[in-house]
Amino acid sequence: MAIHVFAGPTLEAKEILREIDDCIVHPPIRHGDLFSCDLRAEDFVLIIDGLYHGHEPIRHKEILHAMNNGTVVVGAASMGALRAAELHSYGMRGVGRVFEMYRSGEIDADDEVAVSHTEHPDGSALSEALVNMRHALHLAGAEGLVDAARATALLEVARALPYPRRSWRAVARELNARGGSLPGDPGLAPAAERVGRLARERPEEASLKRQDAREALRHIRELRGSRPRPAATAGIWTDAWETAYLHRWRNRFTGERTAEGLVSVAARFDHQRLFGADQRTRWRTHVLATVAARPPSTPARLLEDEALRVAAEQGLDSGSLNSRQIHAWVPEREREALGERETLLTLVIRSARLTADLQNPATARLLLPDPAVHHAEIAASLAMNQAVARSGYSRNTDQLKKAVLRLHLAHTWQLRPDCSTEVLDAAARDRGFTSAHEAEEALRPFFLRRHQETPATPAPKGVTS
Repeated sequence: MAIHVFAGPTLEAKEILREIDDCIVHPPIRHGDLFSCDLRAEDFVLIIDGLYHGHEPIRHKEILHAMNNGTVVVGAASMGALRAAELHSYGMRGVGRVFEMYRSGEIDADDEVAVSHTEHPDGSALSEALVNMRHALHLAGAEGLVDAARATALLEVARALPYPRRSWRAVARELNARGGSLPGDPGLAPAAERVGRLARERPEEASLKRQDAREALRHIRELRGSRPRPAATAGIWTDAWETAYLHRWRNRFTGERTAEGLVSVAARFDHQRLFGADQRTRWRTHVLATVAARPPSTPARLLEDEALRVAAEQGLDSGSLNSRQIHAWVPEREREALGERETLLTLVIRSARLTADLQNPATARLLLPDPAVHHAEIAASLAMNQAVARSGYSRNTDQLKKAVLRLHLAHTWQLRPDCSTEVLDAAARDRGFTSAHEAEEALRPFFLRRHQETPATPAPKGVTS
């Protein structure tokens, strides 16, 4: 039973460990972290800080997924308070005044808790959160340092500043730039200086976020020791929340870590779709089994018959489709060679918009064969990409030209080098991609190593030597 705490800069790791000496302290949470930190059903998660500007923020469904698996998730102080207010009705626990302010609607903007800060592990704040400035104004008002009207005016000046620039000194500078006041009130700049002095001299008392974070640590420590253990929240929402996006995120952020980085489930799937010699057969089996609602081990002819029957019930058969509709998925020249039955099967396979659940063991066995080969080749591709990127600013796979990638795909899939987009799209869909464009993007991480092994395409300038 572990406690995972995501924090910085609201609290430093040493402060957190003083409260819970055996917890696992992580940097501010970001998209994917709840998949990659190996959560167990009996674990606890406390979200304090999170990244969002310039980084992908933690998604709501990642939190729902963790809770659905039995992990207790608590939020407070900053990003945690925001997400807890948004997901409170789904079972996420919120702690502290900031959470209550979001939940009640007293505040509603993301930037109320946002600050700029240095990179982990230092993680020092470089600006002040607006919610802390609100709290400092409240303290100053209680002590007679500022009246209600000036407090409101100072808050509006602070709110108008971009969050990376917010501080009491910045508010005072802003007022001084306007002549030290707003219209009708020459005393605002001195009031800002008084409130700023209070915040600097009594930082613990003036930081609402730090107070909430400490309260949340005490709360989660008590939760761990409570008997009976807090109930899991699984089942209090409908199954509709498990979307294709959730499956893709799980695939992207889970896998095996190597010295070169994460060999993700998504990378293994892309590798198989691109280069698997039997991928067309595997994807065909997966689609037909899914459409027919039968196990992949079902005899092929039976799978085909059942899939065609289900498709016909949905209006997808030769009698309900015109030539233009069929041509969108199966080009005319190909139709002539395939015949009516195989044309319909090909149309079913290419038009399917399936997101494979690669966390399902049976699906993984079908669509992710040869894990040892995948891991070795993907890790080697990552290592080569990193080595090339270090040799020059522009020498990375993002700079690969689309034409080079298309030519490599055509060669890999044994197509004519000058084949049309229509033909390349069809080949991509037969292997589980939605289009040739998706396949081209999937190829980027593997191109350099593959090109070195099978130089069938011209080397892109500025990327390979």
